[in-house]
Amino acid sequence: MKPRPSPISHALCFAARLGRTVTVTATVVTLGTIGGCAGDKPTQQAHYPAPGPTPAAPVATAQPTPQAPPEQPAAPSHGPTYTVDAMVGQVNGQPVYAGSTLEPIDDQLAALGRNQTRTEFRALANQLIAGRLRQIVIDALILGEAERDLSAQEQAGLANMLKVEREELIRRWGKGSIALAETSLLDETDRTLDQTLQDTRQRMLVQRYLQRKLFPKINVSRKHIERYYHDNPTKFNPPPNRTLRLIRVNTPETADQIESLLKPSADFATVASDQRNRYRSDQGGRMSEIAVGDEVFGAAVLNQAMLGLQPGQWSQRVEAMGGFWWIYVESIDQPPSRPLREVQLEIEELLRRQQFQALTSDYRRELFENGSYHPLDQMGEALVEIAVSRYAQPL
Repeated sequence: MKPRPSPISHALCFAARLGRTVTVTATVVTLGTIGGCAGDKPTQQAHYPAPGPTPAAPVATAQPTPQAPPEQPAAPSHGPTYTVDAMVGQVNGQPVYAGSTLEPIDDQLAALGRNQTRTEFRALANQLIAGRLRQIVIDALILGEAERDLSAQEQAGLANMLKVEREELIRRWGKGSIALAETSLLDETDRTLDQTLQDTRQRMLVQRYLQRKLFPKINVSRKHIERYYHDNPTKFNPPPNRTLRLIRVNTPETADQIESLLKPSADFATVASDQRNRYRSDQGGRMSEIAVGDEVFGAAVLNQAMLGLQPGQWSQRVEAMGGFWWIYVESIDQPPSRPLREVQLEIEELLRRQQFQALTSDYRRELFENGSYHPLDQMGEALVEIAVSRYAQPL
C-alpha cells in the first residue's frame, strides 16, 4: 500500500510546484526522499542543495563496465540539519510560509523544546501555532480588503509617503547612508530597510481602511458622555487621601489609661507608641497604607469619627469591633476635581476609541468566519511537524 505523505512533504510539495526554494537536510536531497508529491512523475523530482559557503560536489552518474564490481548502495547521509522553510497554505491567494509564521514565536518554541518531552511539546506547540495562524489569517484578510479598496490616486499618494518615510529612515538610522541604515535596522529591529517600509505600508493601509470603513458607524452623543462622567465619579472627582494613626485597646480600664495620656498638648504618635496600643505600636499607630475615600473602616461609626477631623486632630474614644479606638488625621490630600465641561472632549475621544475597538473586533471575527484561506488545521499540522523536527527533543 502506498504510504501517505507527511504534512511536511505536503508543505514541501506545495512549495516545489510554485517554484519556491526549499532548504532541507543533508547534502543533496530530492522531494521523493521526504515522502513524494502526489501526481509527480519520478523524472520530475527536483534537487535542493544544502546552504553553505562551499557547494557540495555534484553527484556523478558513471556508466558501469563489465570488469567493474557492482556498486554498493551509498550509506545514507547524515549531514547537518537546516531550517525547512516552505509554503504551508494560502490566505486570499497569498502564500503563508513556515519561516515567517514560526519566527515570532521562535523563543517560546525553543524553550518548550528544552523543557518538555516530545509529546508534551507537540501539544503545547499546537496551541501556540494555532493562535499565531489565526492572527496571520485575520491580518492577511484585512490587508487584502485594504489593498482592494485603494484607488489608483491613493496608491500614488501612498507611494510618495513611503518615499519620504524611506528617506527619513535612512537619515535616522544611517545618517544618510543606506548601508549603515540597513546594518543599524538589522541590529536593533531585526528588520531590513525594505521590510521596515513594507511593515509601515501595511500598517498605514490597514489603519486607513478600518478608519474609512468603521468610523462612520461610531456614534457618541452628549448623553453617552454625561453617563460615563456620572458612572465614574472617582475618576473625575477623586476622593481625599488621608494619612492616619490609630490607637486600639481591648478593655475599658486600658482605654481610661490611654485617655489620660491624650491631653491637648500630647503628641498622638508618642502615645500611639505605647505598648498598650494593640495597633502597630512599633510604628506609632500609623496605618501602613494611605486611606483613600470616606469609607476606610469596616465600622460606620469609625468612618463617621474620621470624617469629622481636620489634619492634626484626633477623635474621642470610639467603641467598635470589640475594642476602643482613637483616630488621628495626620494629613489630608485632596486631588482636584474636574468638571464635565473640562473633560467632555477627553471622554468623547475615549468612547470613540472604545467603539472603534469593538467594531474592529466584530469585523475581524466576521472576516475570519467568511474569508478565503487554506484550512487552519491543515496548515497547523504541517507547521507543528516542522516545529517538532526543529525544536523538540530527539526521539
